[in-house]
Amino acid sequence: MLPKLNKQRRKKVVGQIRQTQLITTFGCGSVVDLLDNTVIIAGTDFWDYAEDPACKDKYVIYEENLQKLLDVDHFVLPKIEDRPQRFPGDYSHDIPAFIFPEILYCPSCHRLIDYHRLNTAGKFRCFCKNKTNLLPARFILACENGHLEDFPYYWWVHRGKECKSPKGRQHNILLLSRPGTSGLEGLYLLCKDCGETRSMKSAFQSDALKDYHCSGNMPWIRKKDEKTCDKVMRPLLRSAVSVYYSVNYSALTIPPWSSHIQQLINANAGCLFDFMDDDYMLNNFIKRKILYENCGFTTEDVIKQLKRMDKSRKAKEAKEAKNILEDEYKALCSETDDEEFKTQFSQVPAKYAEYIDKVVLVKKLKEVLALVGFKRIKPYIESDVENGTIAPLSSKKKNWYPAVELRGEGIFIKFNYEKIKEWEERVGSRYDIMKENMEKSLRKTDKYLPHYVLLHTIAHLLIRQLTLQCGYSSAAIKERIYSSFDEEKEDEEKMAGILIYTASPDSEGSLGGLVRQGEPERFQEILDNMLEEAKWCSSDPLCINMKGQGTFSLNYAACHSCALLPETSCEISNSFLDRAAVVGTLEDRNLGFLEGI
Repeated sequence: MLPKLNKQRRKKVVGQIRQTQLITTFGCGSVVDLLDNTVIIAGTDFWDYAEDPACKDKYVIYEENLQKLLDVDHFVLPKIEDRPQRFPGDYSHDIPAFIFPEILYCPSCHRLIDYHRLNTAGKFRCFCKNKTNLLPARFILACENGHLEDFPYYWWVHRGKECKSPKGRQHNILLLSRPGTSGLEGLYLLCKDCGETRSMKSAFQSDALKDYHCSGNMPWIRKKDEKTCDKVMRPLLRSAVSVYYSVNYSALTIPPWSSHIQQLINANAGCLFDFMDDDYMLNNFIKRKILYENCGFTTEDVIKQLKRMDKSRKAKEAKEAKNILEDEYKALCSETDDEEFKTQFSQVPAKYAEYIDKVVLVKKLKEVLALVGFKRIKPYIESDVENGTIAPLSSKKKNWYPAVELRGEGIFIKFNYEKIKEWEERVGSRYDIMKENMEKSLRKTDKYLPHYVLLHTIAHLLIRQLTLQCGYSSAAIKERIYSSFDEEKEDEEKMAGILIYTASPDSEGSLGGLVRQGEPERFQEILDNMLEEAKWCSSDPLCINMKGQGTFSLNYAACHSCALLPETSCEISNSFLDRAAVVGTLEDRNLGFLEGI
């Protein structure tokens, strides 16, 4: 990462971050603690390489369904320079970053100093006699609209007024701690000029900063928001989780966009579309750059697929999240042998044939994961994206978003829809309380139905069992739930399936360990053990009888001992779970979908 400082300062590499982290944990607008610096990742306005025609085919990726959902033309990979290092520490300048927080702290004299006052290159040193290396101040301010700024130490210690001393200066504020105390209780500010003091603990009280107006500062794009912000600023530790919640969307690459010929086109799409109106140049380029000996394709095949891709783009057909899930569900329910999507039917264990229609081994898949914005203070909900209330990645909307390609494998299970309907009739109004809790909460989903709770819970229990039997960590496996959105509509796709998969940025994905668990003998053993484990939780009978666990009380029988997973594995933050939906309660096993087993 390359910090852009004042012109007189030398640009330098300040640290390393994995490519996938630039889309999730440490995306544009996030605050990153590095070894010697704390920085904020620059917005996409500063990703200069993304607009360079020479880099177009190297860093641009395509995923047609996701492009239509997000209304963009393509996606851009975070740059990774693969040039050899000339000497230790010789890293390339890939993704820009800026110094943040801009207020630094001296551990020797305890002074708080704005880094703009420093003229030294390299490490920032204090004015004091010890010339101590300055550290980033630990407190910052954020608001729910995504704005971010340094904590106003001068304003806070003087209670919103000017310093009483005529020589009062911003850089004469000290951050001190009282002996024998720890945490916020012992921290306080002292103005050396006028002697005013104030505790930092009181800054974290409700509405402590109600008189401090948000300036709309957006340091990741080096400007302030043109709109007036009426949100109350909240003090946070710079490393707090609530400083950054990435808003991610993903889609699987499925036919016809997963074929080998489509991947060849994607690798050269920039030039191909430039030559679309020149038949001679188009044919010549295809023969020189795309076709090779025994590839099995002709120039006509490439042009046909290219025109399909061009037609899809020009159609500007908007897609909703449910359309993408429906397309993926249909693809997963059939056998395919494409370059980026390979599926094969496996035999359903006879013991579970009444409940499961299909078991599909997904031997190869590709997932495109895009970053579209972020939130602060509170996690985002689906309506935030629709209402445009997420913080932007750039000053103006671009025709692309940052994204990464993840490859892996998985197991897809299609359940008997009629059996699920019978189960819904058995449980009756059991999930009315959960629905009421959802409507009152900040966490909502368009997919909520009782059978979504069932499918989601089975996915969690299955992942927990797979981690025990095939050696994967639970954080390495993810879920994708395919559930009907509205059962009352006759033309609505009736979906009842779950995809358990692993995906990584490595080009090879995984090595087949997860797919092997879908073979009949292994899979029946996994399902049997899953049900055996689910019947009893170490927190029972309290857990199995609960109807209001978890965030916003959106879980029934689900706790860390039985059904919860790492947040990275779950598609909806460990909500809408109920172990009783699978195995029933201690008093009434008939409530369980698999009670017959």
